Amino acid sequence: MKAKILILLAMVLLFTGSDLWSKRWAESALATPAHPQPVLVSSEFAGKTLDALIKARFPKLADAKRKQWIAQNVRLLKKQLIDLDKPLPERVHLFVFHRKDLRESPRFLFRLDSTVLRTVYDDWLGLDATTTADHLRELKKKQTAAHTLLHQIHELNRADLQEVAKNYVYASENLILRPDRTLKAGELLVLRTHRIEVIPGFWRFHYAENSGAAWSFLADAPAKFRMIFFTAVSLIAIVAILVIFFRLKSTVDAVVWAFAMIVAGAIGNFVDRVRYNYVIDFIQWHWNDKAYWPTFNIADVAIVVGVALLVLDMSFNKNSVLFAKEGDAKPKAA
Repeated sequence: MKAKILILLAMVLLFTGSDLWSKRWAESALATPAHPQPVLVSSEFAGKTLDALIKARFPKLADAKRKQWIAQNVRLLKKQLIDLDKPLPERVHLFVFHRKDLRESPRFLFRLDSTVLRTVYDDWLGLDATTTADHLRELKKKQTAAHTLLHQIHELNRADLQEVAKNYVYASENLILRPDRTLKAGELLVLRTHRIEVIPGFWRFHYAENSGAAWSFLADAPAKFRMIFFTAVSLIAIVAILVIFFRLKSTVDAVVWAFAMIVAGAIGNFVDRVRYNYVIDFIQWHWNDKAYWPTFNIADVAIVVGVALLVLDMSFNKNSVLFAKEGDAKPKAA
């Protein structure tokens, strides 16, 4: 029993620990349009150019590509006051620091643009101009700032809504910044995309959030349902695997290591479910951007390796502890 406990603790420390650390790294180092990275200009870069800041932050970014990268990905943010009872302002891109920390990644708000909706109603649904106007009027009444914030940012608590709306909503006019722009201390910039190529054409680190299960199963289900369903399923699975683990007759069999890995991986993803109501993935395998394997994380690696060990043990080990029955002699350790 002591050997099994030590193996379980070792796998939890190795896989769960590295999984949680790597996810935290991915949150702070990688960026997508929905999960941009904030850069608060420090006194160190006050008076220096934007190009100098980006060069210091991304030293591997080639000089020839840096100017184009800045134009495409860097935007200046300014504080935006919003009225929770009215629709969000148009013609600006809004970013919400829902964790009430300007160093943490904000959420980009996707708004229902009137021009886009009018095209959908007129061209796709074939509605007449009067009906379209009525639809837009009713939709705008429902799409208040409060509704949009709570609907799009599931981690945002209703109790924090007023404070976030007052102090942590920032806007960008989406203006292209010049690389030679002089920076001021306290300015807030946002990086819209950043990923890291590990093996070009095959492997990169790319931030993603999976609100469903494997292959985004139930990703579009209501947030409250997903929270309850996946938390309950994950907890039941962990408890069930632990019961099987401690009932195994062997103490050093490959099966013991396999179940310990599966538990460690399940715990890593369970922590994400409880904290965020989604799982952070960041390892992306692809074939020259033509074919993609679903993005995954270290917890997924632990689970897959554990399951593979179980399959191999059942396939090639006639004395596998998985085939042992009550009253059978204890199988020899592999």
